[in-house]
Amino acid sequence: MPAEDLLARLRAADVRVWEDGGVLRYSAPPGAFTPELRHEVFRRKAELLVLLRKLTNSVEPSAPSGGPQPGPAATGPRPSGVTPRLHRAVEEFRLRLQRCGLPMFLAAHGASGTRDADLAAASPELGGRLATALDLLVLSRWVPAADAAAVVPPELVEHLVAEGLAETDRDGLRLPALRLVEHHGQLVFVHAVSWAEVPCFGYYGPDSAGLGRLLLGARGRCLDLFASTGAQALVMAGTAREVVLVEADTGMAPVTELNLLLADRFDTAELIWGDALKVDLGEPFDTVSVNAPMMPSFGLDLPWRADGGPDGCRILEAGLRRVPLAPHGQVFADAWLIGSVAHGPSVAWLERLARERSWSVTVVPTGSTRLEPGHLDAWAMAETFVGYGAGGSPQSVHDELTALWRGTGVDRSFACLVHARPSDEPGVTVLPGAADGPGWRL
Repeated sequence: MPAEDLLARLRAADVRVWEDGGVLRYSAPPGAFTPELRHEVFRRKAELLVLLRKLTNSVEPSAPSGGPQPGPAATGPRPSGVTPRLHRAVEEFRLRLQRCGLPMFLAAHGASGTRDADLAAASPELGGRLATALDLLVLSRWVPAADAAAVVPPELVEHLVAEGLAETDRDGLRLPALRLVEHHGQLVFVHAVSWAEVPCFGYYGPDSAGLGRLLLGARGRCLDLFASTGAQALVMAGTAREVVLVEADTGMAPVTELNLLLADRFDTAELIWGDALKVDLGEPFDTVSVNAPMMPSFGLDLPWRADGGPDGCRILEAGLRRVPLAPHGQVFADAWLIGSVAHGPSVAWLERLARERSWSVTVVPTGSTRLEPGHLDAWAMAETFVGYGAGGSPQSVHDELTALWRGTGVDRSFACLVHARPSDEPGVTVLPGAADGPGWRL
């Protein structure tokens, strides 16, 4: 279809598109910008920009009065906060980070980016802009304004403050909601260590690092389902032909968009804001990353961003069931699987799914948590539940959880990496797992 025909089709659907400083923007009534149109516009974005520059007199210079605020076509129904001014500021920010050596320093401290005690101990020995960058961007510390200005361009500071991701006073700057990690060669902003100060849920932990390791070298058309900060999408984007991100929590948008800009992928990745269990995912994918909410609630109330259902697999199972996979495609996911020390992780739901989808599934337990009354792991889980917002004190939640575990015969929660592919011999293989303790590393 020529670009002219696509433009006519958009206008017939009452979808207005125009070029703004090299960015393709749009405005449309609810429901008009369908997934099919969105995908076609994203695929033909470069051609449309060339055409629109030639037809500037025929294109709206700004959003129609009273209509939705403009946003890049790649973000679907959510207007984007990315402007050419912010784009330039992030480019300068990327250069400053490279010059001070922060990417190399974080890479030397491990891909997981979770060893904050080691980083805090190293900070006083560094000095200069590297120490400033480490304190401000990784350790969420206050930094003097003059020092911060040497690391973060003022336009980016202004954007972060406006989005509630940074705070300033006369003397300094702090990013209480963010920390920067090195994720398999990519710098990624994720949620800060202090949960109480986080306005969005951009979780990052050892499980994120373990899943990302499996995605290195991804090829073809790739999907990051439950994308959150976009960390896994950025790993795949290094080698993929096409990357699509799907995330329901629009509160993550400022962080996810910033990460795409920082990796110079904002104009080449398709970002869809919507329910991963409902949006049209389009054509089959060659590589799929699924990082669904996976905290087993055991029947207690948890926020939707964390609640994986009573067994921790309700949302993961629903996401895996609807993923369109190419004949030679692969799915990678992380999961918490409940079970027992005697029988290992419970995989009955995976066995049903493997038969339904004709998949061969491999489960790699990489560690386990002891769900036993009074054990440190049980207390840690109770405190995590309280941190997530479950009602009650750690003691009351601990007592309620242990009563539920005794009633169901559950005494372990297994950290697992999951791999699935189409097969003429569907089934599930559970490999020998790691001993008790934190895992996610192969």
